[in-house]
Amino acid sequence: MFKSGRINMAPSSNQMRRHQQSKIARQRTTGWLAYLDVYGFSAEVRENSLVSVVKRLRRLQSDVAKTISAKRAAKYVFSDSVVIFWPATASERQKIATDAIDVLRTLQKLARLYDFLLRGVVTYGIMSTGPDYFVGEPLLRAVRLEQLLSIPLVVVPDVDLNPDENALPLPYQIANVPTKIGLTRAYPILPAPRRDLSSWVEQKAFKHLREGPHEVAQAWHGLHEFLQKLPPPIIKPPRPAVP
Repeated sequence: MFKSGRINMAPSSNQMRRHQQSKIARQRTTGWLAYLDVYGFSAEVRENSLVSVVKRLRRLQSDVAKTISAKRAAKYVFSDSVVIFWPATASERQKIATDAIDVLRTLQKLARLYDFLLRGVVTYGIMSTGPDYFVGEPLLRAVRLEQLLSIPLVVVPDVDLNPDENALPLPYQIANVPTKIGLTRAYPILPAPRRDLSSWVEQKAFKHLREGPHEVAQAWHGLHEFLQKLPPPIIKPPRPAVP
């Protein structure tokens, strides 16, 4: 005898795919994204002890984690690269940008303590996030442009900034940043003071001009020239206190 009743069928592959797509769609978050890597890391490994390079990298990664732990941000680390994501609604966009840029300036200073320089791109948009995935157009755009930069800078493409965001805490004007296929318009995010950075970059350029590799020397030299041509920082008056 068979009991009558409903037969529980396993979901089809199409049903599972639609469920997963729906789940991902519900976990879409808007915010600022920074994709960063250590410039010339491969050259560092070739020229120095692997153990010493890894130790410096791990210390930097630890400092990165401490720096952003107090911020409302998520980080994803792989090898010498890191992705940081700050959720930001449209109303929070400018405030979160201020926090993100402050963090990125701090990370650049920390990188220099370990004789590293960060190169990267900051974008804004919608990301799909989950425990085992982190995908979206902002990340794709950031990786694409970061790989095209011919000098090691951290930049915000002008297309990711609203025209009315003139209060964004960027002390430099938009610049023509050199890439491997021409120029792109972007805002450079630089640690202060710039004079110290320029002097250190000049030393790096001279070292690699003598020792190679040629493409690394060219990049350092290009960064030094860019810094020399960049107008002085814009000093903005402090905002009046709210009564």
